[in-house]
Amino acid sequence: MESHQNLELGLSELGNLKIALDQAAIVAITDSKGVITFVNDKFCQISKYDRSELIGKTHKIINSSFHPKEFFKDMWSTISQGKVWNGEIKNKAKDGSFYWVETTIVPFVLSQPSKETGLKLDYSYVAIRFDITQQKESEENFKELFNASFEGTLVHKEGFVLNANLAASHIFEASNNTLLGQQLLNILPKEVREIFLSTFGLKKESHFEAILTKKNNTRAFLRFSSKPILYKGQAAQLLTVRDESEQRILQGQLAQQERLASIGFLASGLAHEIGTPMGVIRGRAEYLSLYPDNQKNVRSNMEIIINQIDRISKLIYSLLNVARRDNPESISTLCLNDALEDITRLLSSSLSKEGIELKLELEPNINIHANKSQLEQIFLNLLVNAIHAIKTRSLTDKSTRFQITLKAIVVGEYWEICLTDNGCGIAESHLKHIFQPFFTTKDPGSGTGLGLSIVQQIIFSWRGNIRCESKENIGTSFFIRIPKA
Repeated sequence: MESHQNLELGLSELGNLKIALDQAAIVAITDSKGVITFVNDKFCQISKYDRSELIGKTHKIINSSFHPKEFFKDMWSTISQGKVWNGEIKNKAKDGSFYWVETTIVPFVLSQPSKETGLKLDYSYVAIRFDITQQKESEENFKELFNASFEGTLVHKEGFVLNANLAASHIFEASNNTLLGQQLLNILPKEVREIFLSTFGLKKESHFEAILTKKNNTRAFLRFSSKPILYKGQAAQLLTVRDESEQRILQGQLAQQERLASIGFLASGLAHEIGTPMGVIRGRAEYLSLYPDNQKNVRSNMEIIINQIDRISKLIYSLLNVARRDNPESISTLCLNDALEDITRLLSSSLSKEGIELKLELEPNINIHANKSQLEQIFLNLLVNAIHAIKTRSLTDKSTRFQITLKAIVVGEYWEICLTDNGCGIAESHLKHIFQPFFTTKDPGSGTGLGLSIVQQIIFSWRGNIRCESKENIGTSFFIRIPKA
């Protein structure tokens, strides 16, 4: 009696299990030759075939021709050995539409080995499938967007590439399949490998730059961004790579234009600066011509002429130094004091004209890693901006004593140079935009809006930093960090 009740309970549970399975899963049973002997309602719904059209057929009826023959050969090899097979299959419905199913095929023994079966086990196969069409479509859409990006994008775990898009393959000159599983440390330039290693395990986004020499010996300027992500359930890093080669060329051209614009500003002051000693020279020469026999006067005036000629030569030399265009990639050990000497000499006339005192509170021989012409361009731009700010404030403020101060302190591995003026200042709403290209607070025609953007890019390329603090009608301070030499 008890066993009969247990049997009824067991059959009831099996019935409930079948109902639940039919609601969630696509079920089919085939014989050892793959001929379909049973399908549930969900199989008919997704395939759009009637049950009568499926029973007695093989799964070739829903074959989408997406998978190669080797795919199914491997599947049959697995289940014919009595092993469970799992995989994703793309099928074709009766109306020609495609659908994806996550499939598990379980072999069940129908008969033991015998002479009739060639001493082999005879199996029946139960296939349980789940519809993953939407998931696969989402994956395909993501893959298309992933590969459509112009930025190289890679997912890696401790340097080993887990996924990469087409742009990354193009940048690193490797096929997508070749890139997968590669160790990025073997691809990246030597000088950034240590920086790249330091990004492993970081909990925040980080950035670095590198120059990659390509197979045709051209160089690509790459900017990297790295941040932690969860990829397929495991901690990984998302690395984006932007090839800024063309942008760097354009920036170089813009930088030269900005430099020439600054030289135009200098030229107006220089005309007066050179004109004064030239007038003195002319006057002394005329005087000498009137007293050819006065040897004492001749000697004295000749010394004045020589001094004035030297003064002009220094001004011209300084102007040529600032105007020249060095290779922006050439970084060397420089003395900040020497670079500032040329700039301050050229600006002396403008500073004097506006009644501005320039205070250099610097230690002697401040050595940094930088590019000389770019360093001069940075301080020329910042000093010209400071003069302009003071000139603007002086229109309404006649009592303030105007000055520009340059100080430098050591901060870790950097020299931090602070350039402060007490000019008109920058509005708080403008502060967050000042390093954006083409943003300017000057009157139309007075500025290109490129100066500070170029200054920032140059400093970043040296692995330095720049920030600004300012208050209206009080003044502005720029804090520049440049690596120590």
